[in-house]
Amino acid sequence: MPTATVNIPSQVLTYANLAAFPVSGELLTIYIAEDTNLQYR
Repeated sequence: MPTATVNIPSQVLTYANLAAFPVSGELLTIYIAEDTNLQYR
């Protein structure tokens, strides 16, 4: 039976808004925009 690989985020970073996010994101990181409370992976 094949096994599935699960990518569990290793860190959560918050920023004031989407414009403040880094240009290129990192794997296994969740980014949160505080102004809209939306989460990006």
